[in-house]
Amino acid sequence: MEKIVFVILAVILVASGIFFLLFLNSERKLNISRYWKAKKINSLLDEKTRKEFQKNELKIKSFKQLLEIVLSFRNNAQKGLNELKNILGHHAKKTNINEDDLEILKKIDADIQIMKNKLIRFTSDKNDILSDDIKTTMEILMKKMNIYTLCLRNILEASDSMLKNTEFFSHEVQTMESNYKDIIEIHTRLIRLFHDNFTEPDA
Repeated sequence: MEKIVFVILAVILVASGIFFLLFLNSERKLNISRYWKAKKINSLLDEKTRKEFQKNELKIKSFKQLLEIVLSFRNNAQKGLNELKNILGHHAKKTNINEDDLEILKKIDADIQIMKNKLIRFTSDKNDILSDDIKTTMEILMKKMNIYTLCLRNILEASDSMLKNTEFFSHEVQTMESNYKDIIEIHTRLIRLFHDNFTEPDA
């Protein structure tokens, strides 16, 4: 009787040991599986974060390029307006306008054309990463560039008789002055959009 009890206890003990070892093994496999799953999830999250960071960096870099183009255009527009006012001042003093007086305007016209080409390339290259607000603002900016260029060309291509016409110059000055105010507003709007989209709010 004692032998039977001993055998039963031994069998139970061995079975318990086997179950315990199986439990430990399955728990170890489960922990390893959890570890690799967690590592994979973290890796995917890290990759997603990295891609988001790179995308944001690209947007910031592109926006800064756009602001440089707009600032350069604004500066040239101001130079052109000032020069045109100087020419109009010559008219008020009954001073004749000759080809040499237009050299600065020719240089400004060439510089603005470079800015226009840069903006066209920028719009094409960065179209997929810019917001609709920025794209709309860029379209308005291009229209203002075209108006400004048209004013310059009107003067640069004017006949000698038109160059002696004070009303002609006054009209172009008024158009460019109004246009320049719009350019300032566009520049200010873009700076505001940059701060709204890419700068941290104050704590």
